[in-house]
Amino acid sequence: MPTEPELPIDLTLLTLPDDDLIPLLTPRIELARMIAGDLDIVRAGLVRRIAAHIDVHGLITKNAALGMPVGDIADLLGVTESYVYRVLRDHNSEQ
Repeated sequence: MPTEPELPIDLTLLTLPDDDLIPLLTPRIELARMIAGDLDIVRAGLVRRIAAHIDVHGLITKNAALGMPVGDIADLLGVTESYVYRVLRDHNSEQ
């Protein structure tokens, strides 16, 4: 089993301001293919584990409550608008 990394993991990309990150999301399919194609098994496993812990429903409800348009939420998260509406509908019915 691999040991814990001794050096800090560089997550610099995640610290960029939104204005710098949003243009990277627009061509997200191409960007994802490019990045995914270069991942080895260790890094692919790390990305999958990170993705599994993202609270997509929480991000949808939080940003909708802040007034972000449904289309923007869907585009930024890489989901459909109908999915965003469904999450919001389910969230509102739980209230």
